[in-house]
Amino acid sequence: MEEGVILRNRLAVATNVWRDHIREPLPKIPPGSPDEQIQFFEMTLVDRLAASATPSNANDVAERTWDIVHDRSDDDPVKVKVVALQVPATDCFLWGLFGSAAPVVKDGHKCLQEQ
Repeated sequence: MEEGVILRNRLAVATNVWRDHIREPLPKIPPGSPDEQIQFFEMTLVDRLAASATPSNANDVAERTWDIVHDRSDDDPVKVKVVALQVPATDCFLWGLFGSAAPVVKDGHKCLQEQ
Protein backbone atom coordinates (compact mmCIF):
# COMPACT_ATOMS: atom_id res chain seq x y z
CA MET A 1 0.00 0.00 0.00
CA GLU A 2 1.23 3.49 -0.80
CA GLU A 3 2.73 5.37 2.17
CA GLY A 4 0.37 8.33 1.71
CA VAL A 5 -2.65 6.03 1.95
CA ILE A 6 -1.26 4.37 5.08
CA LEU A 7 -0.70 7.76 6.74
CA ARG A 8 -4.22 8.93 5.83
CA ASN A 9 -5.68 5.72 7.28
CA ARG A 10 -3.66 6.10 10.49
CA LEU A 11 -4.83 9.69 10.84
CA ALA A 12 -8.46 8.71 10.22
CA VAL A 13 -8.36 5.92 12.82
CA ALA A 14 -6.69 8.10 15.46
CA THR A 15 -9.02 11.03 14.79
CA ASN A 16 -12.12 8.85 15.09
CA VAL A 17 -10.92 7.28 18.34
CA TRP A 18 -10.09 10.76 19.72
CA ARG A 19 -13.51 12.15 18.81
CA ASP A 20 -15.39 9.11 20.11
CA HIS A 21 -13.53 8.65 23.39
CA ILE A 22 -11.60 11.78 24.34
CA ARG A 23 -14.32 14.18 23.18
CA GLU A 24 -12.14 17.27 23.28
CA PRO A 25 -10.63 19.39 20.52
CA LEU A 26 -7.80 17.66 18.69
CA PRO A 27 -4.37 18.40 20.17
CA LYS A 28 -1.96 20.88 18.63
CA ILE A 29 0.57 19.02 16.53
CA PRO A 30 4.18 20.28 16.40
CA PRO A 31 5.88 20.86 13.07
CA GLY A 32 7.46 17.84 11.42
CA SER A 33 7.04 15.34 8.64
CA PRO A 34 3.55 13.87 8.18
CA ASP A 35 4.75 10.58 9.71
CA GLU A 36 6.19 12.36 12.77
CA GLN A 37 3.04 14.42 13.20
CA ILE A 38 0.72 11.41 13.02
CA GLN A 39 2.96 9.47 15.39
CA PHE A 40 2.87 12.38 17.86
CA PHE A 41 -0.93 12.44 17.63
CA GLU A 42 -1.17 8.68 18.14
CA MET A 43 1.20 8.77 21.13
CA THR A 44 -0.85 11.58 22.66
CA LEU A 45 -4.03 9.59 22.06
CA VAL A 46 -2.58 6.45 23.67
CA ASP A 47 -1.43 8.52 26.67
CA ARG A 48 -4.87 10.09 27.07
CA LEU A 49 -6.66 6.75 26.76
CA ALA A 50 -4.30 5.14 29.27
CA ALA A 51 -4.81 8.02 31.70
CA SER A 52 -8.58 7.46 31.53
CA ALA A 53 -8.31 3.74 32.34
CA THR A 54 -10.04 2.38 35.43
CA PRO A 55 -10.56 -1.22 36.52
CA SER A 56 -14.05 -1.16 35.02
CA ASN A 57 -13.03 0.17 31.58
CA ALA A 58 -9.49 -1.26 31.27
CA ASN A 59 -10.57 -3.88 28.72
CA ASP A 60 -12.20 -1.24 26.52
CA VAL A 61 -9.13 1.01 26.73
CA ALA A 62 -6.86 -1.93 25.86
CA GLU A 63 -9.04 -2.78 22.85
CA ARG A 64 -9.12 0.84 21.63
CA THR A 65 -5.35 1.20 21.88
CA TRP A 66 -4.78 -2.19 20.25
CA ASP A 67 -7.13 -1.25 17.37
CA ILE A 68 -4.76 1.62 16.58
CA VAL A 69 -1.66 -0.59 16.24
CA HIS A 70 -2.65 -4.25 15.74
CA ASP A 71 -1.48 -4.44 12.12
CA ARG A 72 1.90 -2.75 12.63
CA SER A 73 5.35 -4.24 12.99
CA ASP A 74 6.51 -5.04 16.51
CA ASP A 75 9.13 -2.27 16.37
CA ASP A 76 6.61 0.49 15.55
CA PRO A 77 7.04 3.10 18.34
CA VAL A 78 3.29 3.48 18.96
CA LYS A 79 2.81 -0.30 19.10
CA VAL A 80 5.76 -0.62 21.50
CA LYS A 81 4.08 1.96 23.76
CA VAL A 82 0.70 0.22 23.61
CA VAL A 83 2.23 -3.15 24.47
CA ALA A 84 4.24 -1.59 27.32
CA LEU A 85 1.08 -0.05 28.74
CA GLN A 86 -0.97 -3.23 28.47
CA VAL A 87 1.40 -5.42 30.48
CA PRO A 88 1.26 -3.23 33.63
CA ALA A 89 -2.52 -2.87 33.17
CA THR A 90 -2.85 -6.65 33.30
CA ASP A 91 -0.66 -6.78 36.40
CA CYS A 92 -2.78 -4.08 38.03
CA PHE A 93 -5.99 -5.89 37.12
CA LEU A 94 -4.73 -9.10 38.72
CA TRP A 95 -3.41 -7.20 41.73
CA GLY A 96 -6.84 -5.57 42.12
CA LEU A 97 -8.52 -8.96 42.11
CA PHE A 98 -6.21 -10.51 44.66
CA GLY A 99 -4.58 -7.55 46.38
CA SER A 100 -5.53 -4.47 48.34
CA ALA A 101 -8.77 -2.53 47.93
CA ALA A 102 -6.86 0.76 48.07
CA PRO A 103 -4.75 2.34 45.31
CA VAL A 104 -1.41 0.59 45.16
CA VAL A 105 1.86 0.95 43.32
CA LYS A 106 2.99 -2.33 41.79
CA ASP A 107 6.25 -2.62 39.89
CA GLY A 108 6.43 1.18 39.63
CA HIS A 109 2.96 1.50 38.08
CA LYS A 110 0.06 3.08 39.92
CA CYS A 111 -2.87 0.67 39.98
CA LEU A 112 -6.09 2.54 40.57
CA GLN A 113 -8.86 0.79 42.42
CA GLU A 114 -12.39 2.10 42.05
CA GLN A 115 -14.04 3.32 45.23
